[in-house]
Amino acid sequence: MLTLRKTGNSTRIDREMLNYSEEQYGLYTKRMKVIEGVPIDRMGYNPQRVDDKLLAKLAERLRKECLCKLHMYIVYSLKTENSQAAGSFSVF
Repeated sequence: MLTLRKTGNSTRIDREMLNYSEEQYGLYTKRMKVIEGVPIDRMGYNPQRVDDKLLAKLAERLRKECLCKLHMYIVYSLKTENSQAAGSFSVF
């Protein structure tokens, strides 16, 4: 962005083009920060390089976490259902 402002004195750059490029730069910078934030949140650090191998490992880790949580939820649900069913006998 600084380069475009400097060249504004020597060459003619349309004001609309300058505003558009500043707007796009801001949007893509925000998007980059969000994308960088995901590995930092999940892995605890910002990796030097994001490639397919890293993304595959992260996806596998997330899948395992979700499956583990799902398993714990199912086991808990079954235990609570069994304990409620055992204590809720009624005599007609």
